[in-house]
Amino acid sequence: MSERPHGYARYRATNGCRCYVCCYAKSQYEINRLAAIKAGTWKPFIDAAPVREHLEALAAAGIGNVRAARMAGVTESAVRVLLYTSGRGRPRSRKVRPWIAEAILAVPPVKPETVRASLTDATGTHRRIGALATLGWPLSQQAREIGWFASNLASLMARPRITVKTARTVSAMYDRLSMQPAPESITAARTRLWASRKGFAPPLAWDDETIDDPMAEPAGLLTRDPNELDHVRVRRACAGKFVPDLTRAERYALAAWLVTSGRTYKETAQRAHVSRETIHRLLTASGGAA
Repeated sequence: MSERPHGYARYRATNGCRCYVCCYAKSQYEINRLAAIKAGTWKPFIDAAPVREHLEALAAAGIGNVRAARMAGVTESAVRVLLYTSGRGRPRSRKVRPWIAEAILAVPPVKPETVRASLTDATGTHRRIGALATLGWPLSQQAREIGWFASNLASLMARPRITVKTARTVSAMYDRLSMQPAPESITAARTRLWASRKGFAPPLAWDDETIDDPMAEPAGLLTRDPNELDHVRVRRACAGKFVPDLTRAERYALAAWLVTSGRTYKETAQRAHVSRETIHRLLTASGGAA
C-alpha cells in the first residue's frame, strides 16, 4: 500500500485506498472536473516549455534539479521528466500539471546565499585586519573571533577578492574590536610592531566612507615631513625602546600611535614628550575627537 496521505492521489495509486477519505476526495475531484469542463476552463495539462526554461535558469544560478524540486515542493521525478528522456527512449514531457508548473515557476532563480557567496574587493577587509593589528590584536586572536584558523586569515591578506560573506564577517569583528586596544602582552606589542612595519593605518585613520574605497588614503594623524621622520626610530620608540633626540615629527608619530593604541593622554604625553594639548589637536585634526 502506498504511504501517501489519504486523498485523491492515494485513491489513484496502484492498489489504491478505498477508505471514506480517499473516496470523498475522488468524488470532489470529479465534481470539480466536470464543472470546469462545463465552464470551458478545464486544463489538466499546460505547455511545459516555460517551466523547462525556468528550470534551466535555476540550474544556471546554481540550483540543481534536486534542490529545485525540494524548494518547489514537488517530487524529483516531476522535474526529471521535464528535462530528460527516459532510459527507454521516452521523450521528455511536453505537458505538465498546472499546480506543478505554478510551484516550480515560483522558485526564484537566485539562491538566498548567492549574494553572500559573490566576490568583492578585499581592500576594506585588509585595512580592517591591519587596523586591528595596530591596536595589538594578533591575527590568531582575530581568527578566533570569527571561527577561523590564523593561517586562513593570513592567506586572506594576500587575496585581491573575497566573498561578501567573509567581508561582512570581518567587518562585524572590526566593529567589535576597533574601539578597544588588545590586552597588554608580548604578543600585542609584537603585533603592533608588525603592523607598523607593514604600514597599516589605525582605525582612527579610516571612516565608513573611505575604508572600503581602494582609491582612498588614510587620514593622517599628523603631517609628516620626510626629512624629519625616521620610521625605524619611530617603530623602536613604539616598541618601548629608548630613542634619543626624537624629532618633532617623530614625537608626533609616536604620540599618534600611542593614543590609537589605547594609551591615556597622560601616558602618551610622558612617553612622546608632547603636551596634552598637542595630543588633542592631533586627534581633532583627524576627526578622532570632538
